[in-house]
Amino acid sequence: IGAQIVLSARGVALIPLAVLLAGTAELYRSNPRRLRHLEGLAGRSAQAIASITAGGFLVFSSSFLRVWLGPGYGGAALSLRFLAIAVLLNVWSAPWFYYAVGRGRYHYVLIGASANLVVNASGTIFLTTRIGLLGALIGSVAGNASGNIAGWLVLRRWERRHWLRPALRASAVVATV
Repeated sequence: IGAQIVLSARGVALIPLAVLLAGTAELYRSNPRRLRHLEGLAGRSAQAIASITAGGFLVFSSSFLRVWLGPGYGGAALSLRFLAIAVLLNVWSAPWFYYAVGRGRYHYVLIGASANLVVNASGTIFLTTRIGLLGALIGSVAGNASGNIAGWLVLRRWERRHWLRPALRASAVVATV
């Protein structure tokens, strides 16, 4: 239940990045300055939506699930909270992936996704046997964090320029909550 709710919200947060995908393919050679503006606008919009949504999930997940489904869904509320953090991390790096796909650099996406998959799967397998559901959730957050780090390192080497940073103000509000 928690995973489905978070993934649906992630889909909404990624809507502004569809413009970045098309804009990258169109503007990369013809108007790089305009592309940089589009990167900032689309990236910050997606990250702000994800931050607000994650904050709502962190604060209201227990009461929402209790009202919606009744008592006994503490595991779903815990999943909702941890997966909201994982999705927030994922949306921080999503503009990089959309930019790379717009340029036809699929290997960049493969590297970031592979780092996410390996850390997520190994962390989940190792931790779930020891601490249960919490282990799977920690594995998911760690996987998304490692995918971000791998993606950032590859992008810095590939592009050799400063790149879009996470929407820090919206993320700071979520971290404070």
